[in-house]
Amino acid sequence: MRSALSVAIGAALAASACSVPRSGSSAVIVSDAWVREAAPGQPSTAAYATLTNPTDAAITLAAASAAVAQTLEFHETQMDAATMRMVAVRSVVVPPRGRVDLQPGGLHLMLLGLTKPCPPGDRLTIEFRFSDGLVVASAEVRRRLESTP
Repeated sequence: MRSALSVAIGAALAASACSVPRSGSSAVIVSDAWVREAAPGQPSTAAYATLTNPTDAAITLAAASAAVAQTLEFHETQMDAATMRMVAVRSVVVPPRGRVDLQPGGLHLMLLGLTKPCPPGDRLTIEFRFSDGLVVASAEVRRRLESTP
């Protein structure tokens, strides 16, 4: 009995380290959040994370925000003929009992209009607004070379 309780407490603590819920918080767990260091002179960068939905209903990620950027947009990298391009996406659906990976070369968050430098090692706060509530996550800024998959 004690070991099962210890495992449950450990799992809850691990989940709380991934995302910090607030009142009206979402059931979605945001984990492994990180931001790529912006290229010199560039006013934008990308953020990545894993979104896990433990419920039996789909939950939609409708918006995101961060104090260091004027705007956050969802983008997806797509191949158009022989050219890779980013396409804006209105929202992201996290399927029931499923997950969505925001990752380089795929679906990701663009931080546009950076308001201050974000050097490697900094931690940025990103607010994810889901259809069922809010999740606040801490994302580490990683060097461009370290962040390449």
